[in-house]
Amino acid sequence: MEEIPLGTNLDWLESHFQSQLINPQSLQRGGPPQILTIHPTESSRRETLNQLASIGDEGVPIDRSVHHTLDSLISSLHSELRQPRCISETGEFNLLLHTECTKAAKKLAFPLMHSSPKQHWGWGKTRDLMNMNKALSEELITTIVSPDLDSFQKILSNLAKKLGGIHPDEQLSIVVKILESVSKEKVPFGLTKIDGIILLNHSPTMTPMRQRLIRALNRFKPIHVLSYAGSYRLGIHGFVPDDISPIRRESDLPEWVPKHIPWTGLSSETIESKEGNVKNTDNQIRLLVPRIERSIEATHALIDAAINSEKPPESILIVDPSSSSNIEIWKSMIKSFGYELPSSSISSRESPGVHWLSAFVSLPHYEDAWSLSQLRAIAIQKTLHFHKDWLSSDQHPTIGNLQPSPDVEILEDVSRGFHLLGGQGALSRWLHALSRKPLANTYQDEDELGFRHESTQWWLLSLANRLKPLLSSIDVKAIENPKFSIGCYSGEKLPLPNPNDSGDEWFSDFGKLLMWGEFISILDGDINRTIMGLQELFDKHHTLRKSQRMLNHQSPKGGIKWVNEIIRLIDSSTLPGKRNSESFLRLLTPTQALGCRADLVILCHLDSESWNTSPSSIPGLSENERSELGVLQPDNFLRDARHAWNHLLNCGKEVIVLDSTIDESSNPSTPLSEWLSSIKNTTCIELKKPSFISDGDIYSLGGDNESRWAKITFEEGEFLIARPSEVITSKGGNFELIVTGNHQRDIRQRSGISLHKARNPLQPILNPSSVTISLDNSIIEDRIARQPQIAETENPYLSNSRMGEIVTIDSLRLNPYVSEKISPPRFNEDWPTIGLKVGKSKALSIDPRPLFPESTKLDDHDRRNGFLDGPTKETKIWSPSRLTNWLTCPRKGWLSSRLRAETEDDEDDDVDVRTRGLLIHGVWAELICRSLNMKEGVERNNLVPHSLASAQIDENYLRSEILNIVDEKAPWLRRSDAIATVRRLDLVGLDLNSYEEALEGKCELTTSGRFGRLLDTELSIGASALIAIEWPLTSKDGASNILLQLPEKSESNVNGIRLRGVIDRVELIPNPNGEFENKDGKNEVCPLDLDYDEDWEPRRLVVIRDLKSLEGPGKGKAGKRHRKELLEGIQLALYARAWEVSHPGDRVVGVGIAEIGEESCLYIESDPEYQEYLKSLEIGIIDCNTNVSFRRPNESSKSPKSNSFRAWMRHRLTAALRINQMSESGNVIPTPSALNCSYCSVKQICGLAPTVGGDSKWT
Repeated sequence: MEEIPLGTNLDWLESHFQSQLINPQSLQRGGPPQILTIHPTESSRRETLNQLASIGDEGVPIDRSVHHTLDSLISSLHSELRQPRCISETGEFNLLLHTECTKAAKKLAFPLMHSSPKQHWGWGKTRDLMNMNKALSEELITTIVSPDLDSFQKILSNLAKKLGGIHPDEQLSIVVKILESVSKEKVPFGLTKIDGIILLNHSPTMTPMRQRLIRALNRFKPIHVLSYAGSYRLGIHGFVPDDISPIRRESDLPEWVPKHIPWTGLSSETIESKEGNVKNTDNQIRLLVPRIERSIEATHALIDAAINSEKPPESILIVDPSSSSNIEIWKSMIKSFGYELPSSSISSRESPGVHWLSAFVSLPHYEDAWSLSQLRAIAIQKTLHFHKDWLSSDQHPTIGNLQPSPDVEILEDVSRGFHLLGGQGALSRWLHALSRKPLANTYQDEDELGFRHESTQWWLLSLANRLKPLLSSIDVKAIENPKFSIGCYSGEKLPLPNPNDSGDEWFSDFGKLLMWGEFISILDGDINRTIMGLQELFDKHHTLRKSQRMLNHQSPKGGIKWVNEIIRLIDSSTLPGKRNSESFLRLLTPTQALGCRADLVILCHLDSESWNTSPSSIPGLSENERSELGVLQPDNFLRDARHAWNHLLNCGKEVIVLDSTIDESSNPSTPLSEWLSSIKNTTCIELKKPSFISDGDIYSLGGDNESRWAKITFEEGEFLIARPSEVITSKGGNFELIVTGNHQRDIRQRSGISLHKARNPLQPILNPSSVTISLDNSIIEDRIARQPQIAETENPYLSNSRMGEIVTIDSLRLNPYVSEKISPPRFNEDWPTIGLKVGKSKALSIDPRPLFPESTKLDDHDRRNGFLDGPTKETKIWSPSRLTNWLTCPRKGWLSSRLRAETEDDEDDDVDVRTRGLLIHGVWAELICRSLNMKEGVERNNLVPHSLASAQIDENYLRSEILNIVDEKAPWLRRSDAIATVRRLDLVGLDLNSYEEALEGKCELTTSGRFGRLLDTELSIGASALIAIEWPLTSKDGASNILLQLPEKSESNVNGIRLRGVIDRVELIPNPNGEFENKDGKNEVCPLDLDYDEDWEPRRLVVIRDLKSLEGPGKGKAGKRHRKELLEGIQLALYARAWEVSHPGDRVVGVGIAEIGEESCLYIESDPEYQEYLKSLEIGIIDCNTNVSFRRPNESSKSPKSNSFRAWMRHRLTAALRINQMSESGNVIPTPSALNCSYCSVKQICGLAPTVGGDSKWT
């Protein structure tokens, strides 16, 4: 044994490597000694071979058989000793092993882990035994650790033999036993030409079985051990067999070892320490990083400076204990220098084809089985393309061009409407929902909607039928239900693909029906990786089945067992990674780097979390049991770490230690902490810096603000600190962000900072118009801050000339008080009004939306925000919802309606608010139609009975009928989960048992809850006559839209606006004579502009109602939703005018909201001329909020004569016309509001929500 200095090159050994390469003759024939060198790691072995390749003559072969690691030598000896093949620890073998363990467990082979044959033997138990056996496979154990492990080892060995091989855990033991048992004369072939073996420095924690291997090899050939000096107990000293003493004199060297002077550890290059002799620390540089997360950035800066210096290093070694968890970041960083990291293997799931195959087989199982997210993903994936026979080769029975194809929008609508969540039984619920005939609303084409629904239904049925051998029994029963295979629109039986009989047949057909040629034209991931991954999986599955047949294992036929098997096969499979020639830039862990050298070594991520030196836990083997057995010493990890650390500190011309101890959020690893302690007591040192960093590169020494390094001083000395970014405080107290570095991201960030400072950027701007994007929030905040808020007492309203200063309505009061302290808007000189704050009071405002603030005069900003050159487009037909989006915020209207940029619907455990609203509408409409012999969307002529209250139908019957309709429309209420329970109580007030008994007529319990309260309210209004329910806007010529215009001609009213939609309910009000129609009334369209007491006699009086489901209302908030819809909404007014336009002679005298919540109330906003009369009819809560607010434009404020209700209708119609004009002009101006931004569906794209506090969770 010979001690060698830490980390240094052994010139005599390298010289011998070259001699042995050039002259391969044996020592007896005058050649150099033929030496087998055992390197400590594969990385160090490759490094040596690459060096030999670089200095050798072309054409001279390198004998790789004389350079080994222990692992490669074991494999080589295994082959030379003609042992059975070593079985790969792949998914196939592990599945076979698990089956064998399952069989053995039923026979109580594992009494400690599995004491009853009736227990289930899970995969986790097999895995625990595998891990324990691997951990102990290289230990010397003379006693039985546990009967469970003993049984497992026998199973493992027998299984390997049956498969014609041996398990890797047994390989070393078998090789050692053979080498120990054969005579010394029978030298293994690979060692016959060898004069001796040199064992380069290895870790002192070499396992007992490997130590036995070294001794066994020594029987055939002499071994010369080279080991680092230092404390063996602490882990500094390398491995030494049998505590032999080191050679100190050249004369003591074996004859076959190249002559050289042994190192004594007393040269001038070493210093004394408590650990032993270590190399001088002149090459070691401690460089601080402000946070552990900035280590990679600091490393990038170091490499960039090094390779661009006058004398760049010929090799760079990056050492990161947590390299595997940071691998993607490292890949990106190293790629920026033009190099790629090699990878030994990658998970097969990284193959796009395997990923989607896994998605298909997993679809019917696990917690999210048949969930919307899973179905949506499969519906839109473009990686796997199949032949037509995959879903159905037959044509649709009646619709020739209909194909089984998914419509994601239909899937989302159905999922929301029927509250479909993933899990057991989800397929049945999907098929039930899709088999129902879709109901088109007024602006949907019934045929188109039917085709889309049936196409989606056919796709899901075909997909489920194709997956039939993989389904659960519940799902199989669902797809065999004949009701579900009938087309929801055509009523015809849908042809389905013939299902396979087993999972294996399905897997085979999956491969046959794949269009392999399509992989060439797709761009979804690496094409080669896609094909390779699928082929590898098919090969492994074939091998597995072959082995199972040989072992008489029963393979799963289908269902969850087959799926679990293929998923385990996928998860345990790997694909070959990218192998490139050893580059001058390497990334290794400390253990992998043992024995390696480089000109520049950078040690990073040295915190305790990244470099954990604590002993790992082994299931089934406690610390006490380890101690009793004398195996797996708890300090082995720490000793290995110390050994690697001392090598790394001395293996480069320059070694830079990135120290993040100034980061209080991280703790140093033990090796770093011990090193810092050892150098702390040295004399105060001056600044040490890498050779490639000059004073001009260091801030405060000659560098500028953008220097990547700075000097920092502590008690123990001066140190360099990395500055990836820094906030600098100037003398004036201003703060400035500094970004350093030459990475492309750093340059972009500095360019951005320069732009903020109104300076030229470092790089040309890709899109000059985007420069002001970062200013959008600041501009909006500034404009909101400048928006007028306070007025003088004599003039509480904002002048109309300053309307362009209004950018948000958050500060405006739009709802009137019972008693106004300030003169109301109707009597103000300027109208409409923007009310300001006067003292403690605030004047009432008339909704000024859609807002059109003045432009900023910044062309780029104004173009981007729709003030200039916006995206123009004519909208032929508007819906109230689209108009509302534009009214709320033109940018929202544009993003959601034009670009469809709304966020994707996510599955929520609770029922979607829209679903609840549609359910209430649907149930109530059905009840009314059944009770009054009406049809949805059709006006009735026979008004007898004119209302539910006057129909004289038994109330208990009505409540029972509600339950039946609810059950038809919401079958999910029969579930027992928490959401269904809560919503059932909310809607009908019954628990599950009572609900089911009431439906079956077994009890007298009837509807309460929301529907019960709504029925009570409905039965309390008997004077009005219900003429239409869910009535679609229909013009006199039958078109499904109505043209709305102002009476006067104006630029914004040339063509008016066409509106489509559905009015929830329309009621006729009897005239004072008790009749619903005055035959002497007018037959013309009611004028939009009417004065009080103007002589215009209507034929019929009409009230428009809209149903709104809401939470609450809370105390004091009853009627708030009604007033909000009236004064801030647009729908009620437009519906009222649309009815009048399509029904000449009718006059709408009231509109309102039916609030359906914890209380049910009917509110009506009345025409002032009919207010008292409507109150007398007791048809709801009658109010008149418009009488103090609205008048016609340009009307005198002195005793205005205009009917305020008609003026309100005109004002909201004007708003709709302005929206249409803004849309056509491309004025997509953002007008943020706290409440609206909070629930905005496009706020993530817009980005302005935080400016108004519209999203406290915004990041």
